Amino acid sequence: MKRHTARSLRASTLALLVAVACAYALPQAQTAPKKPLSVEDYPKWRSLTGQELSADGKWVAYVLQLTNVPATETKPVLHILDLETGKDVTVQHATGGTFSPDSKWIAYQVDPNPARGRGARAAGQGTEPTPPGEGPTTQPPAPA
Repeated sequence: MKRHTARSLRASTLALLVAVACAYALPQAQTAPKKPLSVEDYPKWRSLTGQELSADGKWVAYVLQLTNVPATETKPVLHILDLETGKDVTVQHATGGTFSPDSKWIAYQVDPNPARGRGARAAGQGTEPTPPGEGPTTQPPAPA
């Protein structure tokens, strides 16, 4: 009887070791090799800036833009996200999203001529309040 128990214990232990070895080997065999980064990948990187949460906690605004490129090519996009519904409104070439104290409005800056550079934004042109969840209601003023 003791022989039978010892043999079962060895067989069970061996089966357990094989199962553990297979469990560790399986994920490693399924992992695809990682592609090394190249110089061509650097301008594809994006960064998050200007994060802002509304006072009522229902909205978040942030800017997603390219990094590792000249300042005139960052292509900023303001995202206004409704945290209750998940609806994401985007405003091209916009930065500086700031919510009003009652969380009913958001003000941001839009570069009216992004190909020209960032001069209009520095001068304060293109600023307009917009209700969260809506895009610009009027065109930004034309540069002087």
